[in-house]
Amino acid sequence: MIVLTGAVFSLNTVPAVGRTVTPTCHGRRATIVGTPGNDLLRGTRGADVIVGLGGDDIILGRGGDDVICGNGGDDELIGFSGNDILLGGSGFDGLFGVTGDDQEFGGRGRDLMTSGGGDVGRDILNGGPGNDALLNAGPGDDGLQGGPGNDAMIGGPGSDLLYGAAGNDLIDGGTNAQRIVDLDHDIIEGGPGRDACFRGETTSGCEPGPRQPMGHIGCDGLRATIVGTPGPDVLFGTPARDVIQALGGNDAVSGLGGDDVICGGRGRDLLDGGDGNDVVIGGPGADLLEGGFGQNVMRGGGGNDAIHGGNGNDLISGGPGNDAIYGDDGSDRMFGGAGDDVIGGGYGLDRIFGEGGNDVLFGLEG
Repeated sequence: MIVLTGAVFSLNTVPAVGRTVTPTCHGRRATIVGTPGNDLLRGTRGADVIVGLGGDDIILGRGGDDVICGNGGDDELIGFSGNDILLGGSGFDGLFGVTGDDQEFGGRGRDLMTSGGGDVGRDILNGGPGNDALLNAGPGDDGLQGGPGNDAMIGGPGSDLLYGAAGNDLIDGGTNAQRIVDLDHDIIEGGPGRDACFRGETTSGCEPGPRQPMGHIGCDGLRATIVGTPGPDVLFGTPARDVIQALGGNDAVSGLGGDDVICGGRGRDLLDGGDGNDVVIGGPGADLLEGGFGQNVMRGGGGNDAIHGGNGNDLISGGPGNDAIYGDDGSDRMFGGAGDDVIGGGYGLDRIFGEGGNDVLFGLEG
């Protein structure tokens, strides 16, 4: 049996006698603590322990080996540099390790978890209970475990371990030699590398995953070649150029190779461009956009979106919501749009424009 080790999260409340007890995260006393509302919390250059409490929080670790707990609410946790530990808690959380050997634990709820684009570190991503999406955006040798629930896992250029666990999962091996473990009736697509698939005690080749047929619905003025359904979907592109349109439901979409155009639908979608110079466009919901490798154009849409440019010179626009944007590698141009946005530059000569709203703009210390 293969187990990617879990994490421990405990939160001590304030007793009625008036004695304040400091919250803990992963067994460590918090150095930065949020409120029960919606918070923006920023770490220091050193090693921080940050606890978000309730609300929909945005937590930025910045430098050092940080430990971050989102707790309740729909949170966005971004580790930045250092070997970080991120714990989402309950809710629809987005976890971005960025650089270093990071550990990410989704907790209960539907989570999006990515390793850092362009990062050669060895990361561990554990979705936990819920229907999660786990993306390896970096070239390191990483471990991805879905946990209970119907999960989508996408490997990267490294030699990764993808472990489906319980639930009806969709697993894509990515572009290099992978080890894929399937304990249930999952759909497995190996990718172009040398893959080994384990179904219980049986070793076999990997099966191709299903794709929706060509539709007549448009995406960014183009006719869609892959179209979702009104319900929740997991959609994969091909190694060539695709035009993918999600519809209703909370969807997970990955373009894989090629210069793709991807449009979100009405739900809260995960949109991953994959390799290639992609156009990724969010819908009216609170979407999570991942650029991957290539020089991408990314637009957030109407909700409160989280956008990660990835490895390349990207053009990113947040749209009208309160968005969290991180450029990562490359010389990026980032525009917040209307709303109260948090925009961070990565490694490269970035240009950041807050535009409307009360925005927080920062660069990455290097």
